[in-house]
Amino acid sequence: MIEEEYNADFTSLFLMHLVPYESFYTRDDQMIESGGDNPVLELYNELDFRVELDKARVVSADHIGVELEFMYMLCVAVEKALVSNDMEGICELMHVQRAFLKEHLLEWTPLFLINAKRESRTPLYHDATELTLEFLLSDFEYLSDKIEQHCHFKVEKV
Repeated sequence: MIEEEYNADFTSLFLMHLVPYESFYTRDDQMIESGGDNPVLELYNELDFRVELDKARVVSADHIGVELEFMYMLCVAVEKALVSNDMEGICELMHVQRAFLKEHLLEWTPLFLINAKRESRTPLYHDATELTLEFLLSDFEYLSDKIEQHCHFKVEKV
């Protein structure tokens, strides 16, 4: 019973009623950019992050799940830099994370997540959308503070 409710809610939220792709929210024509002109692809390629669309079961690399996985990959890289005591690498990675949040995730996910929370029919998706939004905002603030404190120059506050 619970599994059926979650599956139905997932299908409703992510496949039928809402569009979990950045380009839908950022392009004037509200089309999903699934080709090489997608702005996140350039960054992914620079950092050797490859998206297998068929494995991820998405039509474009700017899907919310892929963008969050990219942030996870950056966190893993920061952890490795911490273990190596590579302060320059840590600062560089934190700048990449902060810029990706500012220029990509925080440009469209608040609207998507607020709508998903409103449309959700199960506590799982209702709470997960709220938690995700709160985390993204607090992570941006955390990164801004850490960069300002440890990377020897100030960043603008949004």
